[in-house]
Amino acid sequence: MDFIIIFAAKYLFLISIVVYLVFSFVLWLNNIHTFKYFFILSLLSFLLITIVGKILSFVIVDPRPFVVENIPPLIDHAVDNGFPSAYTLITTAIASIIFAYNKPLGIILFVIALLVGIARVFAYIIHPVDIFGAALIGVIITTFVFLILTLHSMYNDEPLKPRMR
Repeated sequence: MDFIIIFAAKYLFLISIVVYLVFSFVLWLNNIHTFKYFFILSLLSFLLITIVGKILSFVIVDPRPFVVENIPPLIDHAVDNGFPSAYTLITTAIASIIFAYNKPLGIILFVIALLVGIARVFAYIIHPVDIFGAALIGVIITTFVFLILTLHSMYNDEPLKPRMR
């Protein structure tokens, strides 16, 4: 069982990154205009998520479980603040961005993000609140950026809205 937890906690997030890159490439090949919107959404979302995550990591201090509970983690990790979970931030941001274009694939990526977070809790690296906070940050910021870009495209009569599937 430890092998599954360690694998999911360390490597499962890579699936999200590969899916994101493949999805981006396919979108670029099929519809360059939609890809431009996707790229802007991705760039702004990742940038804001990184900034908000860093700011909140200074405001909300949550020592890692292996430090607080004196339980050895299943994965070697630095003794630093656990909030927000970086892996969950990345996977949730990717899931949110993809969800705007392909709901079924986005849902699968949200499940992967949840599994990554749960595995990291079971590996004694982060607390559930670190996952919850990271997921909220990822979803809220990506949704905010998506809405702003949609309003911008409506205001300027530009067809920037993504095609929902």
